[in-house]
Amino acid sequence: MAANFPKIQELHKEIIFLEWESQLMKVERETYRSRDAVNNIIELVNNNLHMSNLISDRSPGKLPKAKALEHYWR
Repeated sequence: MAANFPKIQELHKEIIFLEWESQLMKVERETYRSRDAVNNIIELVNNNLHMSNLISDRSPGKLPKAKALEHYWR
């Protein structure tokens, strides 16, 4: 049984394509923003781990907060 879908005119094809392209561009922008946010979070975590290591390596015995941070982030 054949479906009775309306035939898409050339003008409509262009409108549909432009709308589809616009939506695709929005998704790509949001993907880049999300990736940037993830990269920023990773950099922040790495910086905190580095600072924690610096503090705990240079303090006699480990400072309780530095030790807790080190354990938390690992």
